[in-house]
Amino acid sequence: MLEQGFWKIDPHAHSIRSDGSISLVERATLAYQAGLDGYGETDHDVWARDEEPYDELIPRLKGVEVTTGMGHLLVYAPKGTDPKKIPMGYSLVETVRRVQGEGYKVIVPHMNFGPIPASVSLNALRRLYDAGYSVNGIEAEHTFYTKKHRSKAKSVAREFNIAEVGTGDDHTGNIGRRFYTLIPCVSNDPIADFYLSLENRTSVPIKSELDLLPTPSGKNAFRHIRALFVGLPAKVICLPRFAHTVAQYYMEELRRR
Repeated sequence: MLEQGFWKIDPHAHSIRSDGSISLVERATLAYQAGLDGYGETDHDVWARDEEPYDELIPRLKGVEVTTGMGHLLVYAPKGTDPKKIPMGYSLVETVRRVQGEGYKVIVPHMNFGPIPASVSLNALRRLYDAGYSVNGIEAEHTFYTKKHRSKAKSVAREFNIAEVGTGDDHTGNIGRRFYTLIPCVSNDPIADFYLSLENRTSVPIKSELDLLPTPSGKNAFRHIRALFVGLPAKVICLPRFAHTVAQYYMEELRRR
């Protein structure tokens, strides 16, 4: 499904493998129904698996949202690789050093001028570059950004000459219905073209015109917050992630009303 020669990809979404309220199959199905050509599987501190049955429905970026000591990072690895576990709590510099040494791509999500905890600051990003490291992109459009936040994010992209992406950072089933990223179509593989767009800085963040689906309530709301702890070892549960989850759910509720 092309949109005027572009792929539509939302590179940042969650499931019940971390702090989302939907299953892996539900997420793939909802991404397809939203008209996306691909999406990112970026659960917190747990790598996406290499092959899944639902990959036949829609292409998937193999990723993870890493909790560093200075905020979150989106990290992507090519399919067919066996990515190494990235320890939580390392400094931003050490985390980027490790992942780029493996050839992975890095995007900074929801920088801390937005109302989300556990986010990388502009000063921390500048220190990363001063140390000789870099990132591939930044979320220039995000569910909780105001107009002022979007302007700041685009300014950061210009300062560091990095790609801009749009994401919904979905936790509740509205993947592709808030923001997504247009990727120039240069091959028949939207995932390969996504990586190429990061290198060429040709990605375009877009606000979706689709209606939102109802957000979780009652039992599903409890499931959404409880998902932090299900299937995760105690050592990876941390207060910033819990705060992130609670804020995500209630702010989605407010935006829906």
